[in-house]
Amino acid sequence: MTKGCELIANERQRQIDVEGYTEKQDSQYVCSELTDAAIIYAMRGYWKKRLNPLIIGNESEPGLMWPFAPEKFKPSQQEYPNGRIRDLIKAGALIAAELDRLLAVEKSRKK
Repeated sequence: MTKGCELIANERQRQIDVEGYTEKQDSQYVCSELTDAAIIYAMRGYWKKRLNPLIIGNESEPGLMWPFAPEKFKPSQQEYPNGRIRDLIKAGALIAAELDRLLAVEKSRKK
């Protein structure tokens, strides 16, 4: 069985290779956009039962909290638990991207 950290690393690599979300592109997100998107994916299972869809979105479109263009919102359409797992993998990959961005900022400041 594949571990969660491996699934997240694979998704992060897919985001780079397939979607083109490189560290250079991610460096433009300086207002916590990557973290905000990760939160949306991570909390969808909780939020969609408790908060207004206008705020958090629904199965096909994002809510007001989504930091990117609406077409970038791609929640899993799979049944539970597979859909939940997929959304958590996406959230983890977005957190990894934010960590890489912050580490690059820190490294550039030390030069």
